[in-house]
Amino acid sequence: MTTVSETPVGSWISRRSTTISVAVLAALAFLPALTAAPGRMPADSKLYVYLNPGRFLSDTTTTFDPRQFAGWVPHQHIAYLWPTGPWFWFFDRLGAPDWVAHRLWIATLLVAAGLGVRWMARVVGLSPLAALVAALVYQLSPYILPYVSRTSVLLLPWAGLGWIVGCTVLAARRGRCDIPHSLHWWCSPWVRSTPPHWR
Repeated sequence: MTTVSETPVGSWISRRSTTISVAVLAALAFLPALTAAPGRMPADSKLYVYLNPGRFLSDTTTTFDPRQFAGWVPHQHIAYLWPTGPWFWFFDRLGAPDWVAHRLWIATLLVAAGLGVRWMARVVGLSPLAALVAALVYQLSPYILPYVSRTSVLLLPWAGLGWIVGCTVLAARRGRCDIPHSLHWWCSPWVRSTPPHWR
């Protein structure tokens, strides 16, 4: 008896499971984000993150701002130093509309979360299809709804969770984590960037 994986179509899908998974997760993140209410920008997080990201990034380097209220201590600005601030600064330099930068930001967080859970599911031994299903359930979770247009920075730990759990499983099995060092550098600040009392 021939199994599905032994057929030409099944073999092709097996060889390209990662590509297919990435395409599905990306389509379900970017298409809705870019087509829902185009041109409208929600009041997400700190206004200056996208209204004037250059000024905002410069403000994160100091604990005192003398320009308002005869001087004040900015609240939680450091939490936006990476990667939120540079993201909006980059799209501001490109001249992209704020709403496009914001929708791409949200969609990228969703894809990062989905891919992290897919990778973690593969690490613990799930099949490619089961891993994709787990990624879809996590990426499309209603958990994100209160945050996508209000405090999207709080989705950073959520987006990094799958990567961290997968790395922890690998470290527990092998005494080390084989995830590339560059990904540690990229992922860790995401999770640490939100203030502890927000987590």
